[in-house]
Amino acid sequence: MAHVPTLAASILAVLAAVHLIVTATADDAPLPRVKKSDIPAVFAFGDSTLDTGNNNILNTAVRADHAPYGREFPGGAPTGRFSDGKLLGDYLVEVLGIKDLLPPYRSGELTDAAEAATGVCFASAGSGLDDATATNARVATFASQLGDFRELLGRIGAQKAGKVVAGGSVTHATTPNLAV
Repeated sequence: MAHVPTLAASILAVLAAVHLIVTATADDAPLPRVKKSDIPAVFAFGDSTLDTGNNNILNTAVRADHAPYGREFPGGAPTGRFSDGKLLGDYLVEVLGIKDLLPPYRSGELTDAAEAATGVCFASAGSGLDDATATNARVATFASQLGDFRELLGRIGAQKAGKVVAGGSVTHATTPNLAV
């Protein structure tokens, strides 16, 4: 019987390839793009390792919309990414040829349902698998990230949502949030 890779294995392979490409590419060199991908969208859930700016509108201390963040980001301005530049989700959508950046869902700037259907980030820095962690930090819980995803699917319509969910890539990352 032939081995058939699962969706999870395929996603891990793509993420590993993106990591290798990003670490092997010079800072100023453009990332190589893969041939037209069968993945029409990328949706990111998790914490600061994927948050592209969702916390910017929240009343929380867990924000990255200030210096020194963003110095190496295109334009050199902080965006809410807990990074000096792009995050893994940004590289993933770029390498897959979907778009240049993975926008934050809660930014208030994402009004085009067609653009949102190609992928957005729901991740919230400070969040974790235990919703108490996020609640104490006043950030989006994992449950609320899933609620935002359901809301988005409703906005883009049942037919389009079915296609996106069937072929999309879901990325989740959390780091251990340790309480003392």
